[in-house]
Amino acid sequence: MTRAVTFAAAASTCWIAAALAYAGDAMVPPAQDYMLNCRGCHGADARGAPGHVPSLVGLDRFLATPQGRAYVVQVPGVAHVGISDARVAALLNWTLESFGNCRFEAYTEEEVAGLRRGPSVSDDSVAARLVRPVVANSSCSTAEAVGAPH
Repeated sequence: MTRAVTFAAAASTCWIAAALAYAGDAMVPPAQDYMLNCRGCHGADARGAPGHVPSLVGLDRFLATPQGRAYVVQVPGVAHVGISDARVAALLNWTLESFGNCRFEAYTEEEVAGLRRGPSVSDDSVAARLVRPVVANSSCSTAEAVGAPH
């Protein structure tokens, strides 16, 4: 009888934990998602590890073109993270606002959903190719720098 009670208690605990995790999906603040899904590699300051983990500082420079916007969502760490499209959109927007330099058009749940269905990219040459024209033709003015009103 004790084994049956123990099994029932364990099963109930697992079911309740799963239900709470599912129900709480939309309630997790983006800063917490960053801590749980990004900070371990990119660090608290989002600077990464040069030569090993890319910096997220200035990530907004990719957003000048549709290909750059897609790239940000299609890197494996974003495309395959185990959170909803709505949370990914909120996380990306929080990251861009926290560590970016320019105003940007916020990601939406719908945009993220469509882009996550596309192929993942992890080739560094893709990033370099996307950034080069953006840096050369940067539309980020001093007025749009971090700390300026959005």
